[in-house]
Amino acid sequence: MNAKKSFVVIPAHNVARILPKTISALPKDNIDEAIVIDDGSSDNTAEVARSLGLNVIRHDKNKGYGATQKTGFKAALQKGADTVVMVHGDNQYDPALVPLFISKITDEGFDVVTGTRMVLGDALREGMPLWKYIPNRFLTHLENFLFGTHLTDYHNGYRAYKGVNTR
Repeated sequence: MNAKKSFVVIPAHNVARILPKTISALPKDNIDEAIVIDDGSSDNTAEVARSLGLNVIRHDKNKGYGATQKTGFKAALQKGADTVVMVHGDNQYDPALVPLFISKITDEGFDVVTGTRMVLGDALREGMPLWKYIPNRFLTHLENFLFGTHLTDYHNGYRAYKGVNTR
């Protein structure tokens, strides 16, 4: 039997203060490895991540969110990941949901799983700034109309992908 390998990729920029809380909430049972991508932090994010026993890839300078995701996903795939879940280092999304994301891919056969900030509770009350909320709602409605989809939050960063090893 070929065991599935699940990785968590953690984009991180100046999150040294909150990273321990994020990592402590991350269920360890079905995760083979968590990789922190420190995107040129000016605080001690990389050192905190290492002290928590995590693999760290550090960008010498800030390359941005997209580059950080690419670095993390590429590293996980090179290590043989069958499932990769992205969890933000700033604790923006509940790390306790990672097993559910993994299960949707490994047990139910989905290729991509994305979270939403709009279904459980009130995104505004949970801290989403109005200047992000209004464009998010507008763009999500526009994209649903254009693509014929019914997503509730196109622009959320809580995502999981099936690795290329399982194709």
